[in-house]
Amino acid sequence: MPNESIKSVVARQWVEKAEDDYKLAVYVLTMKQNVPFIGICFHAQQCVEKYIKAILIVHEIDFPKTHDLERLIHLLPKTILLPIAVSDQALLTTYAVTARYPGDDEPVSRADARHTMSVMRKVRKAARNFLSKNIGLIKPRKAVSRKKMELVRGCLKDKLSESVDVYLEKTRGKVDMPRKRT
Repeated sequence: MPNESIKSVVARQWVEKAEDDYKLAVYVLTMKQNVPFIGICFHAQQCVEKYIKAILIVHEIDFPKTHDLERLIHLLPKTILLPIAVSDQALLTTYAVTARYPGDDEPVSRADARHTMSVMRKVRKAARNFLSKNIGLIKPRKAVSRKKMELVRGCLKDKLSESVDVYLEKTRGKVDMPRKRT
């Protein structure tokens, strides 16, 4: 990839896809019932894989079409150390393909999903730090809690209702409402 801007654009596209997987994994973990833990693990693996591929693109290292994290990490320059144990590389790789299809695999538990999420967050943080220095990646804003978001929505709704009420009061009888055509 000789053109620096093309390299950055492609790396950013991988980051966007990784962030989609990150958001899906985080969101699904908030479900109260019938949580598809395997889905969480799949998206966590995909997030890690796509961040690794973004780093490989920045270094102009070709990579095969594979979900094997150990193989992809082996391609990284020796100066880049991602915080993921070899055992976790193998575990997450199983979630990419084999665990998504029927078979003799053991069910994935909430604890498994939480562990996978923890690995994903660590790798994501390290990858984003590296990429922010190399392609000017903007660091994400801190997540806003659901409770805080509901409070903000409530305040906005109250303000909007208040504004509409004030407007109607000020314009009562002064505004011609469009009439329906018959």
